[in-house]
Amino acid sequence: MRKFHYLTGIVTVATLSTALLTGCSSTGAEQAGIPVRISDSLVILVGVSANQPKAELPVQVAPIISAGIGNGAPITVIIVDGKPEAIWHTADYEISNKNPEARKRDINKVQSHLLAEVKDATASSNGSDLGTAFAIAGDQIKADKASSGTIIVVDSGLSDTGFPDMTTPGITEIKDPSTVVEFAVEHDQIRQFPVGTSIYLTGIGYGAGAQEPVSAKQRDTITEIWKQILERSGATVNVIPVPRNGEAPKTSFTARTVTPEDAPKMTINEHDDGSISADMKSDVLFQPDKWDLLPGAIPVLDELLEFIKTHQGEVLIEGFTDIGKTSVKGGLKVLSQNRADAVKSYMVDHGIAESRITAVGRGKGSATEFSPNNRHVTVTIYPPGAS
Repeated sequence: MRKFHYLTGIVTVATLSTALLTGCSSTGAEQAGIPVRISDSLVILVGVSANQPKAELPVQVAPIISAGIGNGAPITVIIVDGKPEAIWHTADYEISNKNPEARKRDINKVQSHLLAEVKDATASSNGSDLGTAFAIAGDQIKADKASSGTIIVVDSGLSDTGFPDMTTPGITEIKDPSTVVEFAVEHDQIRQFPVGTSIYLTGIGYGAGAQEPVSAKQRDTITEIWKQILERSGATVNVIPVPRNGEAPKTSFTARTVTPEDAPKMTINEHDDGSISADMKSDVLFQPDKWDLLPGAIPVLDELLEFIKTHQGEVLIEGFTDIGKTSVKGGLKVLSQNRADAVKSYMVDHGIAESRITAVGRGKGSATEFSPNNRHVTVTIYPPGAS
């Protein structure tokens, strides 16, 4: 845990311009459709990995921050990396009410210090776990005993750690984001925010560095997934669709990247006997050691569904596992059979005749060591008349 830094008065950062936070009025924000509230706890979540732009507070949140500081709200900055933590907290500052100019001057000084802390925030671990950062933010609002806590997110939302993991193949292309939310509910991934919490999402879906740009549709899906999860957690969510541009921070700490939607989801192979097969890694479809389908599996399965519909013949679904141990009763063979059956059930539920499909669990793959190549599901279609 990094040491918290506390303001014991008013700190002036002379070299840092306050124009970013003072250039936007409450009226202007409200006209732009951004509700401005008076908060009694302000928490800023800052993405700091090498796969997103350098952290800056967008001007659109200026009135929200100004209102909170004017109300004397405690302020906390939390970095979003593989192990999120609070890096700065202040509750000990004074805002003068002698006259409007003195009040504005004091608010600007606190804002300047906040801007400096956000600008200087750095990663201390690989990865990006926004879900855990939200949990820490909720705990901080409780600690502040706030009734109108506000969380401002300056992060891409492209988490590769925790839940939801946006690097899971297919999850950013899912047609119904509520599927991810229901999965979260079923697997106890929903945490409740304190009553009265409002969250402002900024720059969701915008990466930098090794993160190739995702499509506008993917950004919308990523935003909607976070929005629905946070709303199910009891928060009021406001999306500020401001792009995050610029270079990535100079850090060796990075996160896994989200695949743009035009990348292939499965490998197609044609064989000498006239059959054609589609190969998918099982971690695209399933959680480790389980056979219930992941939300991100749906786009992959829908593509597989079209593959089967457009090719005549008998369908063989084969499930494979790694060579390691499993907690599944019956062992690896049963695990692989259950996974093959899960894929078969999806195909049958979506219009493929059950009589066409045979599902077989093969157990462990052919490699002699632990390998992702072992963990896969293969669907082969044999044309009519094939031996």
